[in-house]
Amino acid sequence: MRQIHSLMKKSILSILCLMLALVAITAAAQEESRFLFPGYQATKVIFKDGTIYNEKMNYNLLEDRLYFIDHKSGEEQVLTNPQDISVLNMNGRLFTFIKGHLVEVVNKAPMLYAKYEPVIKKDSHHGAYGMVSETTAIHSVGGVYVGDGKLVMMDNNDVHIRAVTSSYYVEIKGKIKQFSNVNQLKKLYPAHAGEIKKYMSDNHVDFADTDAMAKLVTYVASL
Repeated sequence: MRQIHSLMKKSILSILCLMLALVAITAAAQEESRFLFPGYQATKVIFKDGTIYNEKMNYNLLEDRLYFIDHKSGEEQVLTNPQDISVLNMNGRLFTFIKGHLVEVVNKAPMLYAKYEPVIKKDSHHGAYGMVSETTAIHSVGGVYVGDGKLVMMDNNDVHIRAVTSSYYVEIKGKIKQFSNVNQLKKLYPAHAGEIKKYMSDNHVDFADTDAMAKLVTYVASL
C-alpha cells in the first residue's frame, strides 16, 4: 500500500509539473502575441525631413505603440516622435501614422489604411455571489473599455489578446475618413450602399481581411 501511495504522489507531482510548464508556455505565447509581428522586423524609417534610418521595430498591439531595438544598448525602446515620421517600410510592408496611430498602407487607389486592433480579454475574476466574470474589449491605450464604456486602467499582465481585427481609413475626395464596420463604410458611399452589400455577400468578404477590403474599396471607387 505504501508503494502504491508513493507512486500516486509521484504521478500527481509529475502532472502538476507538466501543468505548470504548459501554463508557462501559454503565458509566453500570449506575451509574443501582444506584438503585430512574431519578432522585430528590419525597418527603413523615412522621416519627413528626408532622413533615413535602418532599425529593427515591432508594434505593440495592446499599447498602440511602436518599439525599436536601440543600437547602442540593444534594449527595447518606445518610439516617442511618430509625428516626425513619413513612412516605415517594415520588411516590405508600408506603414505610416494617422492621428498618432500606426496604420498600414493596404491600397493606393483609393488610399486605404488598416489600423490593427486587438480584441482583448481581461483575466477571469470572481464577482458577486462567487460567479466568474470576464471582460472583453477592443484595443485601448493603457486600459480596456468595459461593457459600460468606461476606460479601466490596468496592468497589461491582466489581459491577453483573443484575436486581431482591423479598422480602416480611406481617402475620399482628398479627405481621410475612418470606418470600423460595414455600416459606416456604406455611409461613406451612400449612393453605392446596395452595391457594397451585394459585393460583400457575393465575394464572402471578411471585414478583417485587408486584401479583400482593398479590392472592395477599389470596386466601389470605380462605380
